[in-house]
Amino acid sequence: MSPPRLARILLTGIVSTLTLTATPVKAQQIYSQDANGLWNAYSVDITARTWDAARVNANTQMFGGVAGNLAVMTSADEDFRVLGIAGGGRRDVWFGLTDSDVASTIDGFNAGTVVGASEGNFRWVTNEPFVYSNWNTGEPNNVGGEDAGQLGTNGKWNDNQAGSSLGQADTAFASVIEFRLQLTTAQVAQTNSLKVVVYKSGSTEVRNLAVADALIAGNDQVRKTTSYYTRSSMTDSGGEGDFGADPGVVGAANEDQFAVLSTGYLVVKPGEDGNYVFRLNADDGQRLRIDTNQDGVLEDIIVDDVLSGPHNVDSGTVTLAPGSYALEWTWFEDGGGAEGELSASRAGGAFVPLGETGGLGLSQVPEPSVALLGGLGLLGLLSRRRRA
Repeated sequence: MSPPRLARILLTGIVSTLTLTATPVKAQQIYSQDANGLWNAYSVDITARTWDAARVNANTQMFGGVAGNLAVMTSADEDFRVLGIAGGGRRDVWFGLTDSDVASTIDGFNAGTVVGASEGNFRWVTNEPFVYSNWNTGEPNNVGGEDAGQLGTNGKWNDNQAGSSLGQADTAFASVIEFRLQLTTAQVAQTNSLKVVVYKSGSTEVRNLAVADALIAGNDQVRKTTSYYTRSSMTDSGGEGDFGADPGVVGAANEDQFAVLSTGYLVVKPGEDGNYVFRLNADDGQRLRIDTNQDGVLEDIIVDDVLSGPHNVDSGTVTLAPGSYALEWTWFEDGGGAEGELSASRAGGAFVPLGETGGLGLSQVPEPSVALLGGLGLLGLLSRRRRA
């Protein structure tokens, strides 16, 4: 962890502990890399709030023992990833940039005194050096008084009104919350999650599974973006799928012609063995493979090699005993909307995404290392997922 990051976490923490109590978040988390190559967790809060209220809300959330903050983007790659997390063209979101030097009437936070913000002098709420920006044409323009950073659906930044608690109009948007866990790649590979890799095609149209597989293998591959999702659902544009309010597709914001490969282990807890039906929802085609025999061979559970708008395809009945089962979930996007959801129903019950409370668990390894995760403040999460 670099000194500036440590400094800003301490500053944010001081304000929060004086006035607010952090609570564990229940929304889906996505692990993604920051500009230093370390992994942090992110969530999308779709509740429309003013920027100042969203800032306070982020500070009251906690994941992995770390309090949240509105997302900070200090490189083009980090910016692109946050746009994907937000859902690309689906929603405008607040992020953690401001040039306000007014004390908030909510919690007393004053970015002017805490991080050195002043009119026209934007600063990250976390005290990160302001070395990267991605303003839309003509922005920031402070029309009518605008002190808050807004990420638009086109991927560009805008300054907007921060809310009456900072003396401005109450403009409301969703927000992206960041939890600076600062995990190494080896550490994030121990989390309870799906590894999600997005492969962007150059000129080749991704219109079937054969082309998707070739793209994943390296054919006409122009970009590869890796992240980790704690729940098996994501939507960039188009239909909402079965569960709605999904986070976006990291690495494919506002784009077509890509394939997504998700890998990991589904975890059947003791007492949750039985007959399952799996469901895929995608725009366009999709495939699910699971090592149901735990013999190292992945079997086709669902193969849906089509070009189609959002649609569901169910598997036959799959009988699973307690244990960990390797899985591989592929879906591809040709054009139009983009979404992927993987859910399961036990004994005729409701379909629930993997990783959701009450559903099948997720892991990156058959038997996660509690020794490694315990020191990171993630032991509680691991224990709940393994024993709940």
